[in-house]
This record gives sequence, structure tokens and C-alpha cells, in this order.
Amino acid sequence: MNQEKFAERSEIPEQFPSQEEIKSVFETLLQGQEYTELRVQSDETGVSLYEIEVALEDGEKIEYNYQRATYDFRDPSLPPGARFFCFNSYDQLFC
Repeated sequence: MNQEKFAERSEIPEQFPSQEEIKSVFETLLQGQEYTELRVQSDETGVSLYEIEVALEDGEKIEYNYQRATYDFRDPSLPPGARFFCFNSYDQLFC
């Protein structure tokens, strides 16, 4: 991304989804499956963590979560410790 476009984007205030919006995304992904809310944490900015669990027919459980990023989106550098992971699928490299 060039610096001009980044400068334009950095002037837009950061927006976070509401608990209802996150719940709606979970419900869309689950397509009507029942789920249990495990944990919802909020602070002055809004929801920081939202975890749910789905019990499958075979008894296995799958967890889904939303976690708000904890770095400044206006800083173009990666946060400390951040890395890109790449994998190879059908002889194509994805990063």
C-alpha cells in the first residue's frame, strides 16, 4: 500500500463491531446450529473477546471466537512478534 492511501485511511476512526454484529456473524456461519456462549469480554471500546462453542453430533466440540486486535491500525508496521504464515496447496504458495 502506498503511503498516500495509508495516510487517507489512517484519518478514518477505527470502528469495532457490536456484540450483536459479532453474534450475527456467528449465527450466519453456523447456519442454525445451536451454540453455547462461553465468554464475552468488553471494555470502554466495545467487545474485546467473544467465544462460543458448538457441540457436533459425534460429541466433538468446536470453538469459535472473535478477538479484537490490540495494535494501532494506523501504524503500517507489523506488531512485535507478528509473522506471516504461508502454506502450499496444490503446488501454489499462499501467504
